[in-house]
Amino acid sequence: MNKKVKVFMVIFLLSGVLAKTQEISFGAKLGPNISSGYVKANGKSYSGTNIGVHAGFVADIRINEQFVLQPNLLYSFKRARVKELSGIDISLHTIDVPVTVLYNYKKFFGGVGPNFSVGFIGHYTYHDRKYDLYDKDNEGLFSIKRFEIGLNVLAGYHINDQIFVSANYTPGLNNLFNKATYANSNTKVKTGVIGISVGYVFK
Repeated sequence: MNKKVKVFMVIFLLSGVLAKTQEISFGAKLGPNISSGYVKANGKSYSGTNIGVHAGFVADIRINEQFVLQPNLLYSFKRARVKELSGIDISLHTIDVPVTVLYNYKKFFGGVGPNFSVGFIGHYTYHDRKYDLYDKDNEGLFSIKRFEIGLNVLAGYHINDQIFVSANYTPGLNNLFNKATYANSNTKVKTGVIGISVGYVFK
């Protein structure tokens, strides 16, 4: 079985075990992303940002009165335009699973945890030609890995018992670089995402 699939299975199995013994609620959320791409190659650094979107499901597993374990299952569309590299446009479609430990204070909440991300579609446009971002053997200039581990920092506010708003910052931690035509093995590729969400808790 693929190692990435095993990671996701472990996360949801642990969440399921906790759910059997704790109070749990489910919800959904969506909102825009401000996503960024960072490249360091041949002694130079490049970066770019663009607007994307995310949507998906949330589970709140109550540990006690103050703490909640919150796994998410999200579809995320991430984009970046790097002007220094001839205006290259990058687009990623990923499944993200942030698992955050939240502390609640009155109507406010905040916390931190890991984020696991798997890209299933990715491409970039360079000089009006589109290339597969995950195909290391194609004719493109570079490719990246599909699996990313990041850190998710989240804060939010419950407007009422069912509606909440939140903001998160999710920097990628591992190097996504796979292969490139004009870069050496020391090249580093990472992402970062700022997300704003509106959510609804099902009753």
